[in-house]
Amino acid sequence: MCLAALPGQAQMAQSDTLSASRHPPLSQQKDLLDIARKALPWLHLKNEDTTLLPVGRTFLWVVPELGYSLQTRLLGQIQGEIAYRRPGANVSIILPEVAYSQNKQLFFAVKLNAWTRNNRVNWVGDFRLYHFPQATFGLGTATLPQDELRIDFSYLRIYQSVLLRINPKLYAGLGYNLDLHWNIRTLGKDDNSPATIVNYREGVLGRSVSSGIALNLLYDGRLNSINSDPAFYAHLFVRPNFRVLGSDKTYQSLSLDVRKYLYFPARSANILALWSYDAFTLGDDAPYLDLHATGGDTYENSGRGYIQGRFRGRNFLYQELEYRFPLTRNRLVGGVAFANNQLASEPLTNRFIKAVPAVGAGLRFTTNKHIRLNIAVDYAVGLNGSHGFFFNFGEFF
Repeated sequence: MCLAALPGQAQMAQSDTLSASRHPPLSQQKDLLDIARKALPWLHLKNEDTTLLPVGRTFLWVVPELGYSLQTRLLGQIQGEIAYRRPGANVSIILPEVAYSQNKQLFFAVKLNAWTRNNRVNWVGDFRLYHFPQATFGLGTATLPQDELRIDFSYLRIYQSVLLRINPKLYAGLGYNLDLHWNIRTLGKDDNSPATIVNYREGVLGRSVSSGIALNLLYDGRLNSINSDPAFYAHLFVRPNFRVLGSDKTYQSLSLDVRKYLYFPARSANILALWSYDAFTLGDDAPYLDLHATGGDTYENSGRGYIQGRFRGRNFLYQELEYRFPLTRNRLVGGVAFANNQLASEPLTNRFIKAVPAVGAGLRFTTNKHIRLNIAVDYAVGLNGSHGFFFNFGEFF
């Protein structure tokens, strides 16, 4: 849905010694800012490595963006970035954004990733206010395109966690998560007549609240979370929701996000990236819009090949692999090929009965060579005629 991704918890660094030997020196690399600076010298554009921001200095960046997704169609967005650094710490980043889509979706968001002195504490926040009508298809992966309905709602998200450092790559912490949906209406695809989602009744009309404690265990071995070299990442998240905290239902959700990056072939600069995102719901029935779904990961990047929310279930399994390689010697343009697969549990049996794959390829255009930040333009094809372009500011994972 959004073109910007919040950097992960690991420090973003230009590269380590091993990685540097696989890439041309920065003086021989090009990015889009180099081209824009040459074509428009009167703008005095700067291209800096914000990950090396000095202590005491604040970096502010605001840029308008245009994008497209199957769920939003044309999207206009104003994206900001505020960066600063505490002594001995990673760069802290605040990302505000405002966006409006061709499908009359309006959203405001602020994402926070702040570090205290010497990285002892990491504050991670995700705050959103949406009016976001979207397509929905019911539960499970056996649904068909003709099952499409519309679900219209307003949404407030308040996620705030505090993670404490156990060792340089391992963090654990607590937080609070609130998902509040109101003015929920489920409608027919082509009219405003009320419609029913088969085999589910929770949170499809009126209002729903999920309110719970966030338990986090994070291992992040990446040096550059924007565009990782070989590394391992794992995030275990457990969220018990309680009526005493205002939740409509007492239920628990659990997710495990695991990523592995490696050079392939071993002596090349090409990266094979592997991603597994698995999520489960236990206890009472969760509100419909809080169930796990396509594009339901933290940064809404999973499921290229399908519209956001295309598949949904109490339990959800997702796997993806992507091969990344340079197309030009100066690293201005790169390419990717990828394949993914998802399974959503069926509504009555809660079993997985059908896998839903997709494949695709795309281009990467380097916008900042210091941190290898790319604009991603991909095309993906799924089952039952599903296909489309997918854009992102940064890698999808």
